[in-house]
Amino acid sequence: MMKYILIPIFLLTLLASCESNLEEEPFSFITNENFFNTEEDAISGVNAVYANLREDEYYGDTYVTLSELGADIIEYRDDGDAEFIGFDKNQFGSAFSPLNDFWTAAYSTINRANTVIVNTTLDSDIGDRVIAEAKFLRALTYFNLVRAFGDVPLVLTPPEGIDNLAIPRVESSQIYDQIIGDLNEIIDDGGLPETYENSSDIGRATIGAAQALLAKIHLTLGNYQEARNLAQQIISSGNYQLFETYTDVFDLANENGTEHIFSIQYSCVEPQFASGYAQSFAVDFLYPGFGGLMVNEDFVASFNDNDVRSELIYTEKITASGDTLLVKQKPRHDKFLDLSPCGNSAANNNWIVYRLADILLIFAEAENELSGPNSAVYDAVNQIRERAGIDPLAPGLSTEAFKEAILQERAWELYSEGHRRWDLLRTGRYIQQMESTGIPTESKYVLFPIPLPELDANRELTQNDGY
Repeated sequence: MMKYILIPIFLLTLLASCESNLEEEPFSFITNENFFNTEEDAISGVNAVYANLREDEYYGDTYVTLSELGADIIEYRDDGDAEFIGFDKNQFGSAFSPLNDFWTAAYSTINRANTVIVNTTLDSDIGDRVIAEAKFLRALTYFNLVRAFGDVPLVLTPPEGIDNLAIPRVESSQIYDQIIGDLNEIIDDGGLPETYENSSDIGRATIGAAQALLAKIHLTLGNYQEARNLAQQIISSGNYQLFETYTDVFDLANENGTEHIFSIQYSCVEPQFASGYAQSFAVDFLYPGFGGLMVNEDFVASFNDNDVRSELIYTEKITASGDTLLVKQKPRHDKFLDLSPCGNSAANNNWIVYRLADILLIFAEAENELSGPNSAVYDAVNQIRERAGIDPLAPGLSTEAFKEAILQERAWELYSEGHRRWDLLRTGRYIQQMESTGIPTESKYVLFPIPLPELDANRELTQNDGY
């Protein structure tokens, strides 16, 4: 019997520039007799995987909710949606709708990646690259799933119709084994380039992106030697440099620039390709509205004097016409600022998944665990502090004190960039830190519940403890 797999194929040009044209092709059927047997087919197929990352249900909105609102620095406005207020206060369960949105988007992304991996038959550099890109995107998505839910189903082939869709969860260690193996293969085989020569390929995964993802995975698992070595390879490659100033990191003119290792691509070429981060975080986007995400006041007060990273956080704002807008409730920030948006919740801001400052801090944390706070550890952190305009860390810190300093540095450097929840969980600080902000937290909240609609649809799934 002929097997049919339905997948939307988008021909997407992944450009940072707003001059590029992103076009969509109609939905296509892929059969055993109609694999990705041309370079155009293969590239279109993997572009469809990248396209899924941009969706609101994934990095476009929901990932921000889970990774930042699900931690201690970002809070939700108290006159907003009751469902999100409850989530912010750890008063939620398996019916919280963004959990199902994220689960569905993640497995849709994995399905698209699987389709590319299984069906790309090209014996060429392009074919190898496309498969490597798809494996990277699948690994990234499984990493996000396993950090959020723990044990999850491991799916490595496309579905073959509507039968046999009841798939049980496997232990998270099996997920990690799979994605570590895939990433090692990508890095060792050289299927991904260090950089892309054609502007039309800006935004695709590089070898540096694969190394960054694998470094973060090893850090999460406590494999410090592996994390340290990968971070060092990225730092030593010469492909990445810190921007001169902190605001340069988020300047739209610098997107996909020297510090950026991998970013989700957005633009105003078409409104549907734009991002909504500016509206979510800023006091205003198109005046006088404001989004739902605010900055915890204790976190704002924690910055050292003269730390330029705090200058993006504000309690009042001057409009283009000279009027002063006072922030309602709590501070906001302008990491995502676009003065020429393309709609009320649509702007050009990319979502930065990995950048060099993160890698420097990964190196410092791993090296500190291996050898203590030696000169290389101090240098990695102090590069970031120097750019921030604050003094170097005091000499003579203990290993544990330096570990605490790195976690604090990650908070100051990377707030609202999708790292905070995972940092707290990885370091065992989640419950203590959440309770210190006044949010009662039980041990069950270190994992999110399996979404209720998935439990209803898949009889093989089990729920996480406590939900």
